[in-house]
Amino acid sequence: RVQAGNMGHLPWDPKASEPVRWAFNAAVFTPLIKFNKEYKLIPGIIKSWFWNENDKSYSLTIDTSLNFGNSRKLTVEDVEFAILKPFLSKYEVKERQPLLNIVGVNKLKPGDRFKSGMCDGIKIISSKEIKIFLEGNDSTFLYSLGVSVPPVGPVEAFKNDMYTFKDFPIGTGKYKIDKIKKETGEILLSRKIPFEISSLNGPPN
Repeated sequence: RVQAGNMGHLPWDPKASEPVRWAFNAAVFTPLIKFNKEYKLIPGIIKSWFWNENDKSYSLTIDTSLNFGNSRKLTVEDVEFAILKPFLSKYEVKERQPLLNIVGVNKLKPGDRFKSGMCDGIKIISSKEIKIFLEGNDSTFLYSLGVSVPPVGPVEAFKNDMYTFKDFPIGTGKYKIDKIKKETGEILLSRKIPFEISSLNGPPN
């Protein structure tokens, strides 16, 4: 059972309290990179990484075996979109600043429509590998991927604002949204493994 407090907003609303959003995101989404208790990097959606000193880039291997809550497979394009979302969004979002070291993001404009390959600093190498070029050495960049990239969802599930979900959040985490009870503000989550049910409380709109 996963439960968050009622603070007047649905759990994925940016105006919801930090603990509420953290609990919801931890259940529904998988971060690009995770951290252990010693705050060391461990694989998430990104299975492995390698720093290329010659061209100042990270080669990232993506775990494309993951499924979203709607059963679609995760793709490298979904990851590319998630990294670029802060720069395409019409909203002022805090995630931009830690990712400004990526080559070419300064050319993107809020409101631009996502197109794979639109940023010079992000190249898809294969169906499982993506390469990110940096302006210079950045020892904190992988940590930024872990904490600053917005939740990864299917590209087609987002609104034209390039940031919020059309309906409700869809991620690759252990749980998916099963039902929203707006009259009570309860969000029911079902575990992707059948017969295990969780609930997350949040208020109605």
